[in-house]
Amino acid sequence: MFIFLFRIPGMETIEMGNSQKGQHNKVAKAGAGYVIGNYLLKGITFLSAPIFTRLLTTADFGNYSTYCSFVAIIYIIVGIALHSSINNAKYDYKEELDKYVSSIVLLILVSASGWLVLGNIFYPFYKDYFGFERIIANCLVFHCLSDSLLQVFNVYVSLTYSVRSFLKITAFNGISNIIVSIVLILTLFSDRPDLGRIWGTFIPLGIIGVYIVIFFFKKAKPTVNGAYWRYGLRYSLPIVPHGISQVILSSFDRIMIKSMVGADESGIYSFSYTIYTLFHVAFNSLEKVWKPWMYEKMDAKEYDEIGEKGTKYAFGMGLFTVLIMMMAPEIGFYGTNGITGA
Repeated sequence: MFIFLFRIPGMETIEMGNSQKGQHNKVAKAGAGYVIGNYLLKGITFLSAPIFTRLLTTADFGNYSTYCSFVAIIYIIVGIALHSSINNAKYDYKEELDKYVSSIVLLILVSASGWLVLGNIFYPFYKDYFGFERIIANCLVFHCLSDSLLQVFNVYVSLTYSVRSFLKITAFNGISNIIVSIVLILTLFSDRPDLGRIWGTFIPLGIIGVYIVIFFFKKAKPTVNGAYWRYGLRYSLPIVPHGISQVILSSFDRIMIKSMVGADESGIYSFSYTIYTLFHVAFNSLEKVWKPWMYEKMDAKEYDEIGEKGTKYAFGMGLFTVLIMMMAPEIGFYGTNGITGA
């Protein structure tokens, strides 16, 4: 699909020079790599689900899901959504991009340190409400820090279409997450499987976080640069409430449907939402190459090409969505008693 968006046989071959053809091929290959890689990793997650349903009780799964919900919200606050400023910084700072990224990584570390201190100071006031032990509350902050660093890394490698770097980190995180969780649940945390799942999720991501810090600090010495920090905050701070609102919207729909309509309808919606992830994974994967490509064309003021490819992009995603809708009845069908097939 992505190759269709950027290469039309018989037309671009005539119009493009060798360098431009190479650029389009690189973008197309990166797009295909992101899509295929993300679907394979998503498949690993789906295949592991039956394992954890047997290792965790419903209460354990609920505790883990609650923890993940907090991570999804708090990581945006801890990381201040600074990863969203890197695409613009590539063109505003050009040759200083590595220095900029290194500096905002330092800012993220400072932010996480501040939240860690505040979290421990005010722990007695929120411990009963959230139900987290102090060590898990601290783990939550470090988890959010590592998640923020991973977002920075993903944006950085997407600027050069380094799909291999993205896939290596993502594969390590996805596979290690499952293996470490199973080992911890069966050994150290056999009496508290929910903690085994939480630590099993955090440990691989924490290792990745350390690697990413070293990676960027080797590229450029970290400095407290007021200009970089102001630039990043000015661009990213408005993204924070936007990101939080997205998480809230994606989390509360099932709760609202169950409360207002019923559990059966909520189950049907949840099933439908799993089909939507087929589209969601493709869109997120293609966005990793679409955004850097679009910024490059905007910097070169090639707005006509953006419009042309944007139209194809929208048409391709629309066609893909229609195909998913057509296949949905084959993936699972609804009977009189609810969802009867999958």
